[in-house]
Amino acid sequence: MFYHAVLVVVVLAGGAFLLFSDRSQNGPDSSVVGGQVPSNANVLFTSPEIPGQVKKANIYAVNAQNGSVYWKATLKTKLTTSELVPHEGTLFAPGYDGNLYALSAKTGQVLWKYSVKNDPAPGQTPGTDNVPSSPIADGDTVYFGAGSGFYAVNIRDGKLLWHVKTPTSCKPPVVSQQGNSTAVEAGPTCPNVLDVVANGRVYGFFDGLYAFDASDGK
Repeated sequence: MFYHAVLVVVVLAGGAFLLFSDRSQNGPDSSVVGGQVPSNANVLFTSPEIPGQVKKANIYAVNAQNGSVYWKATLKTKLTTSELVPHEGTLFAPGYDGNLYALSAKTGQVLWKYSVKNDPAPGQTPGTDNVPSSPIADGDTVYFGAGSGFYAVNIRDGKLLWHVKTPTSCKPPVVSQQGNSTAVEAGPTCPNVLDVVANGRVYGFFDGLYAFDASDGK
């Protein structure tokens, strides 16, 4: 499938560049300021919390020796965690907008995103606060959880490999109005935590501990 893409580069003083990428169907609105990370550089990747920063996340590649910034990437969403997951030149960042983002560790550019926003959790409608958790990268696959279940995505292109849905026994609290009072009926607590990937299996918690084949989710 062909995706229309627009790329604008503006050269700044000192040789830095400002890059905007608009990929209307296959990428987020994002921007990167700075240059590339040199090969074999000792780098820290961070996404610090900033008070009042509710609609965007700033991600930095920082020189570990002197604190200088190689690049700064901005996503139009907050992240569910400030700890990025690095793996073989790629950084993974889960967003509150329902997307898992993959960024180039060298340039900060978004490589792809995978959305779980329209995958409803049991008892919910599509687009209802379904966000990815912190992922686990292993080999050519990145694994992560969400309210709608566990996911395995190809690291190179962001394509879905498998999805295990949350059991229907896991339901969110049901809120109802009874006269002047509000009643809350809670279902079984299901944390939907992806815990570890080891020995060809993925282990995680729904309403108990589950183990899945890492290659196909069965």
